[in-house]
Amino acid sequence: MHEEQGDPEREAFGVLPDNWNAAQIFFSCGTQWRQDKNGVLIGLRYDALDIVMRHSSETDSSDAFARVQIMESAAVDEARRMAPRT
Repeated sequence: MHEEQGDPEREAFGVLPDNWNAAQIFFSCGTQWRQDKNGVLIGLRYDALDIVMRHSSETDSSDAFARVQIMESAAVDEARRMAPRT
């Protein structure tokens, strides 16, 4: 994981330092999305999120979970916005 200050990958994503660990957890769950029948994201698989969080270096799991949920909600909103109208 890239946790050093001034890391170019961190800066490319524009992640605030307080959100970096939660963002790493979120990105690690990239293959763990539930989708509707049209393939549109509807949310993360929380069983998989729990496993990722247990293997992370995050010490405040409640805070990290809340931050990941905010990212999840934004991703779902964007996926719905971009989905073709049926």
